[in-house]
Amino acid sequence: DTSSSRILPTEVQIKDYQGTRTRTGINARFDLRIDSDNLLYLLASDARFKDHEFRDNLIVAMDQHTATSNETTGNVRATFDKELRERTYNKNIRTFGLGGEHYIGDSWRLDWQASSSKASKETDPRNQYIFRSSVRPKMNYDYTNPDFPVWAIQGRADAPATGVNLPESWFGFRRFNDRYEYGEEKETGLRVDARRDQSFLGEEGQIKVGLRTRMRDKSFNDERYRNGSAADFAKLGIKMPDMLCSDLGPSDNFDYFLTGGRFCRDIFAKYTGPLTNSPNFVRLVQDSMVGDYSASEDVQAAYARLDAVWGDLTLVSGLRYEHTQTEGNANLFDIKTNTLLPQDASRSYGDLLPSLHIRQEFDQDSILRASYSTALNRPDFIHTAPYRIVDEDEHTISEGNPNAKEAYAHNFDISYERYLRPLGLLSAALFYKKINDPLFVATSVTNGYKLTRAENGSSGNIHGLELAWQQTLDFLPAPLDGFGVYANYTYAKSEA
Repeated sequence: DTSSSRILPTEVQIKDYQGTRTRTGINARFDLRIDSDNLLYLLASDARFKDHEFRDNLIVAMDQHTATSNETTGNVRATFDKELRERTYNKNIRTFGLGGEHYIGDSWRLDWQASSSKASKETDPRNQYIFRSSVRPKMNYDYTNPDFPVWAIQGRADAPATGVNLPESWFGFRRFNDRYEYGEEKETGLRVDARRDQSFLGEEGQIKVGLRTRMRDKSFNDERYRNGSAADFAKLGIKMPDMLCSDLGPSDNFDYFLTGGRFCRDIFAKYTGPLTNSPNFVRLVQDSMVGDYSASEDVQAAYARLDAVWGDLTLVSGLRYEHTQTEGNANLFDIKTNTLLPQDASRSYGDLLPSLHIRQEFDQDSILRASYSTALNRPDFIHTAPYRIVDEDEHTISEGNPNAKEAYAHNFDISYERYLRPLGLLSAALFYKKINDPLFVATSVTNGYKLTRAENGSSGNIHGLELAWQQTLDFLPAPLDGFGVYANYTYAKSEA
C-alpha cells in the first residue's frame, strides 16, 4: 500500500506435491593408439531425466485490507482458488568429442579436441484445472507465529472456525489451462594446444600456445491454451467434488495446513476431451509468443603461456584474448495495437586477460607464492536476449537484458607456506579481488508480479586473509600420538 507505506500480505499458496523422477545415462570412451607418438580418442555420453509431477494447490488472494491491517494481523476480503496441475518434463543431454594427442619431432606436443553437444527440455503435458470459490468472505489473518499463521473466516456458518479447509460446494469451474514448452541448446567447440620446452629464458621452462572456439545456440518455444467456459464444463455433468478422490487422503501439506481433498490423478485423461475440442479452447497468442526467444554466443580465444625456472624461483606467465559475439531475438506485445513487436539485440566485445604467478622456494620446507590474474564472468547468454516470460500461475516475470555486460575481475594473491615434519603445514595468505561491472540477478515487484533479470553493478571488491594449521601430534605420549589437528580461519570483507 504505497499511499500509507504499509507492508501487507496479498497472497498465500499452499502447495502439495507428488512426483516421480527417473534418471538414466550412458558414457563411453574409445582410444586408438596409432603408434607411440599418436593417440586418437572418441568420447560419447547420453543422460536423460524425467520428472512427472502432480501439484495440488490452494491459493488465497487477499484484498480490501482494513485501515488497521498490517503485515502481522488484519482483516481482508479473501478469494480462494483450488487447483491441480499435472506436469511432465523430459531433459536430455547428449555429447560427442573427438580428439588426439601427437608428438611432432623431438620438441612439440600437439593436443586437440572437437566436441558437439545438444541439450533439450520438453514439458508435455502441463495441464491445469482451476476452481474458484463463489464465496468471497471477510477473513482475519494473524502471522504472529510466521511458521503457523492463523486464518479465520468471518460471517459464514459453514466455514471452519480457523484454517482454510473450505466447503467443497463453494467452488465452481474457473478455467482449464494447457501448456507446452520446448527448449534446446547446442554447443560446438574446438581447441588446439601446442607446447614445447624452451631455453631462452631461465635455466629451463616451457612455452604453450593455443586456440579455442565455442559456438552456442539456444531457443525456447512456449505454447499456451485456455478454456474458461463454464458452459463447456457443465456439459461434463460433474462438479468439483466429483473430481476429488478420498483414497488419496486430504491435502494437508505435511500436517501443517489442511486444505481439503486431493484431486483424482486421472481427471485430465477423463474430462479434458470436451474442453479441448470446444471452440472456446483458444490459444493465448500474447502469452505464447512473448516467451519465445533464440540466442547465440560465439567465443574465439587465443593464448600464449611462458614458464621459466631459475633454481628455486619459478615463473608462470600468460596472456589470453577472447572475442565474444552475442545475438538474441524475441517478441514484445503492444497491448495498444494488439500486435507483436519483434526484438533483436546483439553485442560484440573483446577482452585481454593477463596473468603472472611467482613461486619462491626458500628451502625444502618454505615456499612463498604471489600472483596476479584476471577473469571474466559473462552473463548467461540467454539473459542477453530481449525475451520476457510471464508465468501467470506463479505471478513471476523473467526478462532478458541485452545491455548486461561481462564482469571483469583483477585478482591479487600472496601466500607463505611452512611445511612441518613428518606431516603438517602452517600457511598464511592475503587476497584482493577488484570487479568491474559485477553481475547479479535483480528482483523487483511490479504490478503484483515478481520481475527477475540480470543487471550490472558499477564495481565491487573483496579482500581478506586465510590462516591454516595442519599437523600430526606424534610428539605426544601414547595413545595421544595418533591424533592430529586441522584448523582454518578466513576473514573476508566485500562490497559492491
